[in-house]
Amino acid sequence: MRTTTRVAMLGFLVGCGAGKSIEERQDEWLERMDAIDAEAVALRDEVVQGDISSVKAHARKLKGLLPTEGRPEVVDTALAHLEEAQTVGDAAKAVGELTQGCRACHAQNHASLAMRDTVVPKPTSGAVAAEMERHRALVDGMWFTMIGGPPEALQDAVNVLDQGHLTAGTEVRRRLAPDLVLGPPAEAIDRRVHDQAHAIRDATWDNRPPLYADLLTTCASCHELAKTRGALAGAPPVDPVAMNDHFVDIVTLELAVVGGELESGHAAARELMKPPAGLADAWKPSMGAMTSAAKAASEAKDLDALGQATAQVLVACGRCHQATGGGPKEAVEPPPGPTAPEMAKHLYAAYWMGHGLLATSDEAWTRGAEVLADAPLAAPGGEGVEDEARVHALAKRALPLTDPTERAEAFGQLLASCSPCHVALLNDP
Repeated sequence: MRTTTRVAMLGFLVGCGAGKSIEERQDEWLERMDAIDAEAVALRDEVVQGDISSVKAHARKLKGLLPTEGRPEVVDTALAHLEEAQTVGDAAKAVGELTQGCRACHAQNHASLAMRDTVVPKPTSGAVAAEMERHRALVDGMWFTMIGGPPEALQDAVNVLDQGHLTAGTEVRRRLAPDLVLGPPAEAIDRRVHDQAHAIRDATWDNRPPLYADLLTTCASCHELAKTRGALAGAPPVDPVAMNDHFVDIVTLELAVVGGELESGHAAARELMKPPAGLADAWKPSMGAMTSAAKAASEAKDLDALGQATAQVLVACGRCHQATGGGPKEAVEPPPGPTAPEMAKHLYAAYWMGHGLLATSDEAWTRGAEVLADAPLAAPGGEGVEDEARVHALAKRALPLTDPTERAEAFGQLLASCSPCHVALLNDP
């Protein structure tokens, strides 16, 4: 996203950055405004996800990026309310206040948002996934207008939302998702999002921030609902026995990579290509992504490729679980104690990092990566020093990652990095 300014930045461009050209100082300011915009949007999106601790972390980063001179008081008030927020509703209300502060600052400094990119829904399969992309575009388009963007952005965002609807009986619902049955709570939320979007569009500007806060709270309630198995979709759940078999195949696939057993990995991947019995039609698009990843694993030519395909299988499973409200829900177990065997620590790390992808659990990913990053890894006989260093480095790089795609790449590399040591131990006479 790009944010440009005009008169507002004159003092920065002329009075700051001695020894630098106007163009260099302008580029620095644009980069700073991009960072501010990115933190504000990330903060808003964490409200929708219901993660109050992440909301506060982004608010603190945002506070450090914002210029202090000439900053409207309402900005500091909003940031203080974000720091004090105890509930999603509190945080959403503070985000509404923040839109007022951003708009006031942009108006005061004659800032232009003409070059800021607007969010365009990504083409995606599955009615729920497509609707979520429309919701994302809606929330961002409203944000853009409320911080000083053109009114057309809000109308465009509402128009995008109106192209889809999951509530029973609508024309687009019958066309895109004839087999999807929403549970009553999810259907009520779906209706409310559409009603709130139109209310915000039709309201005067002064009345929009609290309505926007209500919309974010509604979105958060749906994401919270999705964490409960089967709450979003009213379709019958998949046979738990079949899903347990699926899970065993996934673990077998992971162990094959770790153990350097390419053929065993191919066999487990072929089992994963078979859809579970009784799969609801509405869930087949998500299962298709997993099947494609499993096919890539079944055709992997080496362990590095098998590791990457295995990680993609886990990510696909996680996305399906997130969309359907299914998947494992157990709490993350405490890590092994300091006197535990090193391989117990490695097994703990590999299992829970994989679980972090499978169950889309930040806690599982972090706990597993922390153990692997800290494990001493003393190779028998002093051998495998390079492998040891690589595992440590990979774990430390993996620990702060949050994007599922980046996590998958790191996890695939970690799995493959374990196999040389295991193969050497097995072949050691």
